[in-house]
Amino acid sequence: MSEVNYRKQYELFGVNFHHWERESDVSDASSILKLLQNAGNNFAKDEDVQLELKKFNPSWALGKNKNSRKKASKVQFHQLYSADSLCYITDISQKDHFHKLCSALDYFGYTDIAAKIEFVGFGKLEGMSTRAGTGLSLESVIDEAVELQAEMMEKHGKTTYARHNFDQLDGITKKKHAAWFVAASVFSSKRQKDLKFNWQLHLKNDNGMYLQRIYSKIKNLLSKVESSRLEESVDDADFSSFIYESHWNELLQQSAAYSKARQKAIDELDGFILLQFGLRLGQLAHKVIFKDEKWILIEDRKSLHERIMLFDCVLMIVEDLLKLLGYQPSDQF
Repeated sequence: MSEVNYRKQYELFGVNFHHWERESDVSDASSILKLLQNAGNNFAKDEDVQLELKKFNPSWALGKNKNSRKKASKVQFHQLYSADSLCYITDISQKDHFHKLCSALDYFGYTDIAAKIEFVGFGKLEGMSTRAGTGLSLESVIDEAVELQAEMMEKHGKTTYARHNFDQLDGITKKKHAAWFVAASVFSSKRQKDLKFNWQLHLKNDNGMYLQRIYSKIKNLLSKVESSRLEESVDDADFSSFIYESHWNELLQQSAAYSKARQKAIDELDGFILLQFGLRLGQLAHKVIFKDEKWILIEDRKSLHERIMLFDCVLMIVEDLLKLLGYQPSDQF
């Protein structure tokens, strides 16, 4: 894929970079020789380096092989930006390659740079194609998702898409929801695992839209009891009036576990953890709403306020979770 296409795809996510650096810019053998000499290596000419590089398996060719370009580019990036970390995100099959790269940098005297390199691998997306052909871009995938969601609305009168007037949404909003559908489908698999994509299967199990529905449902629910809020704070002990009920207790415990799950997802850079947590939290919130649907009519304002506070917490968690996954939830949809 060309750099122009890469830039277009990043723009769909609102991502921009201050600088674009290319490994192909580092192709001059003499510049690589100079970097190695600066690191204290006693090489007088290119041929000396070639002999040393042959010790690696497979051997590298100075200035011609992409591995030597990578090594030189990492040194130049570090010198130019004084980076605290050099993070490389690519598919998991490149893991051994980056391990060898670090070994070479360490061998040639760039131990500090080798220690800063972090490899973040991800699985491959298999089986995805559009009806227009197999050549894919992010834009073509989003367009396909928009079309399929529109078809779902026409075929099933009681689906989410029909109930919320999907056909009346503007083009940008449709693309937003379509992009979230695709992203949530990808997050349904752990980061390092390959995912076999199936349009119809993922449409049937639309986890992304399920979380959006939970968010809007709780938002709407809280708006009905806004006038019943109290100014006073509530102690943990006050929750005892309803926590003994198992469905409320499960919701409280799941909410309390979010901080740990959130940190784990960030540390492992894995949206799967957040998506699964959100689905479970949504199920428990729905269970409470279904089993105790009249709680918003409780006359005791303090008892009502305690329940409002818990749902406030659930709403904040769902919103934070969705934003971390790259989706801005909507109050209406």
